[in-house]
Amino acid sequence: MKSLNPSEEKFAVPSSGTALSIMPSVISLSPCLKTEPFTIAMRAIKRCQEYTRRFQYYLKCDIRKFFESVDHGILKSQLRRIIKDDKLLTLLDLIIDHSVPGAPLGKGIPIGNLTSQHFANFYLGELDHFIKDKLRIKGYVRYMDDFISFSNSKEELHGLLYEIGLFLERELKLKLKDKVTRLSPVSEGAPFLGFRIYPQLIRIKRENLVRLRRKIKRKEKLYLKGKITEEMLVQSVGSMTAHVSHGDSLSERRHIFNTSLKLA
Repeated sequence: MKSLNPSEEKFAVPSSGTALSIMPSVISLSPCLKTEPFTIAMRAIKRCQEYTRRFQYYLKCDIRKFFESVDHGILKSQLRRIIKDDKLLTLLDLIIDHSVPGAPLGKGIPIGNLTSQHFANFYLGELDHFIKDKLRIKGYVRYMDDFISFSNSKEELHGLLYEIGLFLERELKLKLKDKVTRLSPVSEGAPFLGFRIYPQLIRIKRENLVRLRRKIKRKEKLYLKGKITEEMLVQSVGSMTAHVSHGDSLSERRHIFNTSLKLA
């Protein structure tokens, strides 16, 4: 099978100015990724914090039912611009055309699939270039469908919100979730990847901390019932707490472990 252009296999793509988009610029079918998702998320969070120190305001947008709304025709057209191998394109078409429960015909990619994660990043690549290269927004970070922009001007961000909404509907057939769109001072903390990010502090959002505690409790119950081994429990809890370690969450993590199961 013909490989993709190695010069395009990047996960962190700097643009003009100082904007950064966290995305693969091409699809990689290898199970061994060049950059671990954990590392990419950490870089995105740290870059977001850098921007809270440089700009006064943030604009946080959310796409309505993103995975269920990805248009198959647009995604296939995007892939054909960079991939010329007919056999590979046929394979990708089969993956894309796989039906997604609840999604309209010709739309949707399964949430959680490795290929879907890459397709999602790739699909929104055009949004990245629109914001960074055409609109010249200097503070911008995206991880999957979670993206946030920064500016010292509220007016600029209001204009950006309007332009993003038009672009998504016209070019990608997506819509913003208006109720959760936020334009606020960075002093209030920028919400990104489950954290509240301040210039000097990164806090895990309370609802995510509660969710984490519940997941750990469920794993402990499975261990006590003998359904998973101690090693499986330790690995699972380690994986769960890895993401929250991006933030200043040491006291929260200590509390979780101090109130959790003590293994012999």
